[in-house]
Amino acid sequence: MPECKTVQIKDSCAMDKKYDKIRNEYRQKPFGKKIAERDPFKQFSDWMDVAIDSGIKEPTAMALATVGKNLQPSNRMVLLKEIRNDNFIFYSNYDSKKGKQIDENHFGSLLFYWAELE
Repeated sequence: MPECKTVQIKDSCAMDKKYDKIRNEYRQKPFGKKIAERDPFKQFSDWMDVAIDSGIKEPTAMALATVGKNLQPSNRMVLLKEIRNDNFIFYSNYDSKKGKQIDENHFGSLLFYWAELE
């Protein structure tokens, strides 16, 4: 059995609950090196086209994770506006928390979750 790690959440009063039995097997659309595009932006563009064509709600919604100089991660939902010169473009207020964190640390993470496509 894999080792379990515990994360302490500040000011949490949550009860102990287990969710480890809730799981889906995603096997309808296997993905691997043999079918992947060599260019990751081309691969993403293909996936985005499928998401848009499928009619799912908010296909451009993505979770943006950032970390500022205080090393505390933040995550929020933003909308992808375009892909330009191998960059994902979204709009933000430079004075917002995310804007300041991006200015302090240019690394981040994006996550698109399209559960309907499985």
